[in-house]
Amino acid sequence: MEPEEGTPNRLGLVPADPPVTVAWVAGKDTIDNLGYLLSSLAVGLVDSFIKLVLVCPASADIADLPCPPIEVVGYPSYTWPFRENVIRGLTKNPALAKAQLMHGLDESAVDLTRHLAGASSLAYVVSSYGLLPSRMRRFRRDMAGILAPSERVQLQLIKGRLASPEKVHLVPPGVHPAKRAICFRNPRHSVAIVFHGQLRNWRRLSALTECFAQLKQQGYDCVFMIIGSGRMESRFRKEVAALGLQQEVTFAGMPTSVQLAAIMKAADIFVSFAPGRQIGLASLVAMSSGVPSLVAGNADDFVIDGKTAISFDATSSSQLTEKLTVLLDNREKARALAKNALEYIKERHGPADIAQSVAGIYRNVIGSPKS
Repeated sequence: MEPEEGTPNRLGLVPADPPVTVAWVAGKDTIDNLGYLLSSLAVGLVDSFIKLVLVCPASADIADLPCPPIEVVGYPSYTWPFRENVIRGLTKNPALAKAQLMHGLDESAVDLTRHLAGASSLAYVVSSYGLLPSRMRRFRRDMAGILAPSERVQLQLIKGRLASPEKVHLVPPGVHPAKRAICFRNPRHSVAIVFHGQLRNWRRLSALTECFAQLKQQGYDCVFMIIGSGRMESRFRKEVAALGLQQEVTFAGMPTSVQLAAIMKAADIFVSFAPGRQIGLASLVAMSSGVPSLVAGNADDFVIDGKTAISFDATSSSQLTEKLTVLLDNREKARALAKNALEYIKERHGPADIAQSVAGIYRNVIGSPKS
């Protein structure tokens, strides 16, 4: 049974405006990549009297999302020449028929969102996490809005004339920060350093192996976890073996965002060496977990060198080793870095505030004539 207008939410608050229903549209890997962020956002939106219907692949793992109250509509795997049948079936779904707005959760969902919105005569918005303008060419000017997670993405969208400035909304990712820094909790354990990135650039990977060897030669008691995948993985593994580092280095593949957050609970230091072509959500997860972080470059709004993280040249093994040893030798400095990051995230990335902003965008679009 649908809650009536004026019904208080779980916090005892009564909405000033009637509840609205928004359909979240997910692509093949959206839930895996963004599940950690979506879970917090969903709870905040429900508290803001936004009812959500999640349209996602039938095979998607939604165990970490709050379902209910989110209603889930699954769709089968398909190829684009046969998308009409999928869209026709979705538009007939009773849960999706309640939607007043479509929201494509990332770039992979843009095409499906546009066609689904067109078939339902609804406006739609999309979220863009990519850093390559070429990936944004599928965006259309008929979109009612684009949610950009960083100033860099926002600027790319506007400069590329993919949307008018008033349609591009800066909405930082919302995450729940840990209560305190969690690094170096047990001095009897080896220091766990988690490396995250795409295993594609050999120059960067070679710098990592040299760093591992240098730390071992200098007598540091560390174990290394590699999170990532790519065409250079086999060569990287062979190099690790040739240096006799098999016991110190573990390869973990590419976990989901929720699994990554769980891994961070056991990490002492996080290193993002190749964030790829999207904003560094893994770095944000690490920082929100209370782990001191080193990040290759500082393209993301939340990476402030020396304050929230430490920037480094990913092709320089000596620089990476030097900056890691500073944290290994001065653990109070490492904890202070993690603490500063947590304070920044509390101020700029609080999920409740982000959810209110997104709810406001939804209501404004729903209340405006479809363009």
